[in-house]
Amino acid sequence: MKVKVPLPDGFFSTPPLSDNLRHEYIRQSQRSLVDFVAKTRLRGGPISWTFDHEHHGVTVYRGKDMHLPSGYRTVYLNVTEVQATLDEAASIMSAGADGRRDYCATYHNDQVVDLKNLYPLATPTPSHPHNSISIKWRAVTANNPLIKLRDMVFIEVYQATAIIYIYISYRGFV
Repeated sequence: MKVKVPLPDGFFSTPPLSDNLRHEYIRQSQRSLVDFVAKTRLRGGPISWTFDHEHHGVTVYRGKDMHLPSGYRTVYLNVTEVQATLDEAASIMSAGADGRRDYCATYHNDQVVDLKNLYPLATPTPSHPHNSISIKWRAVTANNPLIKLRDMVFIEVYQATAIIYIYISYRGFV
């Protein structure tokens, strides 16, 4: 069945989530966030990163994630420095007050052709205005007639936080 994008609102039938399933998705997203932060540590993390190249202020590192299947273990980490406060960086990346804003759709709008927020699991609050967790659907294109439109469902997590490690303290927005 060929479908044209953007899809109309209400296209997806999203049955209600049980409280148990909602909490499991939130726990899964939090575990993934901790795993992501650990794996992207340049030093002292589970991946040994090696400088690959630098391009327009972005440093690219290459590593091997031994938890991935053979043939898919090479991973890349892009690092840049942003002159901003944590609040400024969080507001650029955040999902917005209603959880519908999408960083990729905003800054890569030539590739993201449609986006639907399927389940808002945790929405921003006055005490945590940049934190949210949602299950979203996104359709992307490579702007190449040889590559078909791709779509995905994913859990998106935004969290402005301070992450404390032994001897080292990082503040960041993930």
